[in-house]
Amino acid sequence: MGAGEQVQAGPDYEVLTFTDPTTGIEYGALNPIGEEPYAGGAMLVSLGAKYADEYANAADEDAQTDAYYNMVDIVDLINLSRSMYTYFGTSF
Repeated sequence: MGAGEQVQAGPDYEVLTFTDPTTGIEYGALNPIGEEPYAGGAMLVSLGAKYADEYANAADEDAQTDAYYNMVDIVDLINLSRSMYTYFGTSF
């Protein structure tokens, strides 16, 4: 997603996404339609979307700073998960 890939979800799945408002990079994961995210990638993308929204709609600078650092932590975890998948060949 960050490199402009188009992801097509299979039957009964949806693509969850969020865009980092500070970099413009998009992150995504597959999730069963209508279910709360429970797989690691879907949970991280869902949290990233929450913090990106909080960052964009912050009422003051302190709230925006908190949302920013929470979002950065999520992006770091997504990148760590991606590198582990690359080395170990399994999803988490």
